[in-house]
Amino acid sequence: MATRKRSSTPKNEALHYTNVLLEEVRSQYKVMIEALTSWKEESDRRFDAIDRRFDGVDKRFDTIEKRLDSIEKRLDRVEQRIELLEAAVMHHSKEIRQLQEDVRRLRADMEARDNQARIAALEERVERLEQKLAS
Repeated sequence: MATRKRSSTPKNEALHYTNVLLEEVRSQYKVMIEALTSWKEESDRRFDAIDRRFDGVDKRFDTIEKRLDSIEKRLDRVEQRIELLEAAVMHHSKEIRQLQEDVRRLRADMEARDNQARIAALEERVERLEQKLAS
């Protein structure tokens, strides 16, 4: 039996070439899918790490926010105390001014009394001298 040799026809060559190209495309597609899968897994790991870091940052911000709220409350109390102190200072300043005026009046009264006592003493001396001279 004679074996018949296949002859290379352009149609067979084109089909063979198409199959080779198809196999190459499939191979490259497979490599690309593997690379994308690997990239996705790595991206997922990185995003998970970033999420954990953001969770930590969120907790820190929560802590800071609570501390700021506490500081704000303390500042409110300090402002209230300052307002009370300002009112007390104003009241005491008014009282001090009144006391200063009272002291000025008392000094003036004391000086007047002192002068009156001196005048009275002088008048008494003059009277005695007049009595001596008249006798």
